[in-house]
This record gives sequence, C-alpha cells and structure tokens, in this order.
Amino acid sequence: MPNIKVRDGAQLYVRTLGRGEPVVLLHGFGSHSGHWLPYALPLAHRYRFIMPDLRGFGRSHRVNLNQDCLLTNYCEDLDDILDHMGLDQVALGGISMGACTSMQYHRLTGFKRVSRYLHIDQSPRILNDAEWTHGLFGAGQDSEFEQLNELLTDISQYPRGTAYLELPVALRRRLIKAMARFYGYAFHKPLHHVAVNALARLEPLASRLLPMQNWWVYMDVLRAYLQQDYDMRDSVANIHVPMTVMVGMHSRMYPPDGQLFMHEQAPNSRLVRFERSGHAPIVDEPVKFFRGLSAFLAAPAA
Repeated sequence: MPNIKVRDGAQLYVRTLGRGEPVVLLHGFGSHSGHWLPYALPLAHRYRFIMPDLRGFGRSHRVNLNQDCLLTNYCEDLDDILDHMGLDQVALGGISMGACTSMQYHRLTGFKRVSRYLHIDQSPRILNDAEWTHGLFGAGQDSEFEQLNELLTDISQYPRGTAYLELPVALRRRLIKAMARFYGYAFHKPLHHVAVNALARLEPLASRLLPMQNWWVYMDVLRAYLQQDYDMRDSVANIHVPMTVMVGMHSRMYPPDGQLFMHEQAPNSRLVRFERSGHAPIVDEPVKFFRGLSAFLAAPAA
C-alpha cells in the first residue's frame, strides 16, 4: 500500500490488493479507497485492485489540488499512477466524482489504457439549464447551489492553511451542515438520513469522522462543481470499450434519466438498475452491487 509520487511531487496514497488483471476503482466525494474493500477482498484472488485516495481525501487528505480543473488534476494523477506501476491496460470503475473523473479521462485519453469501464451513478453533465435538468441535485440545484455559494464566499475570507479550529464556530457548523446536506442527497434509506442528520448536529464528532485539517480542498472541489461546466454528453457516444452503467433509480444526487441517457448513447453499454437504491448502490444494495461488479469484471474486455 505505497505512496506514489506524481508529476508535481505530491505523494498520493494508493491501496493495492490482490493479483491478476489490474482493476482501478475511483471513489466519490467525501469517500476514500477503503470503501471498496468489502467488494475487492472476495475477488482479490483473481484481480489486482488499485484504489487511490484522490487528492483531498482519505490518506491523501493533505494533498492540495494543483490546478483549477479538478478533474484534469485527478486524470493526470491517474496517468502517473499507471505509469509508476507500468500498466498499459486496466479495467476502470468509478462512482460519483470518481465516475466524473473517469469520463474526463476518456475525453483526454480516449480510454487508450482502459479495457472496460464501470460507471456508477453519475450524470454526464453537472450543471442544469433549460434543456438539461439531470445535473447535480436535480430539481433542487438552484437552491442548493445558492447555499453552497454563500458558504464559499464567507469561508474565502479565511486564508488557505487556516487551522480548522481557528475558523469561527458558526462557520464550522455551517461547513459541517453543508457536507451533511451533500451526503444526505447520496442516501436513500431513512436510517442513513437519520445518521447524517445526527452528525450535522454534532460538529465535534462529524469533524473527527471527516478529516478537516485540509478543509479548503473540500471547498476547492465544491467550487469546481459549481463553477466549471463539466459536460461529457458529446463524448459518451465515443466510448467504444465495454461499459456497464449502474443507476440508483431513486438517486436524488443525479436524477436517473441523465444516467439512462449515457446507456442509450454509448454503443457498447450494459445497464444495471438498482431499484432500491439512491446515489450509492454500493451502500443501499451491497449484495447486488457485488454481483454486478463480479459480472462486469468477468465479461470479455475490449
């Protein structure tokens, strides 16, 4: 489980497990590589899993972004990891932000190093307009973006590097509440919402569960989502490797219709519907997700 140096000299934590065909799995916002372990461990006798903690998260939490385009930064890191490991062909999977990164990786590289792709609950476009209403937060995008922009404006008064506990208590509570609201969109089951709401009220506990030493990286990520028009719709039809699209049919983070669009446009895609899941089928329907991951890996590559 080494730290790998990437092109700007940063050290990224990359969790590796197993042997066999290499499989890269990219986590979502607020998550980390360890969340893949329950699904990777049973398959480690057949596949070599490569699971990085992306900048700002997990054991790479203290690593800052080095450019304005969040996704390009993550894509360059992915290329550097593959170079370091001497890998020319991998199966690639991503959920949420990890899937958005994967789509950007396709735009930048044409998936020349990817044999097949697993896309988990991510719209091909983040922002809504009059013709596209399937972006982040769906119909609630305007109100959620307004609150997040207010937070970003207020917290930007404090320099990067300010210790979390040096932020005003009220601002820290707003930050935790915003993160909790974000996570709330990810979950479907009532019990998960109860847990998220409880954490939102317990700022000291929440800040322990979610590392806050480098809190400004979270703000950088959210700012990129709000201000950069990540729109992958035109490139979906050019994904020619075998692709599995997993959709949480109750997803509030990204309305299902936007993800079904991807399945309809991609020439070599397979659709897996999670009828009892929200944005995180990996949490809501773990058994079905494991079966879907196993089927994706067992299918013939490009």
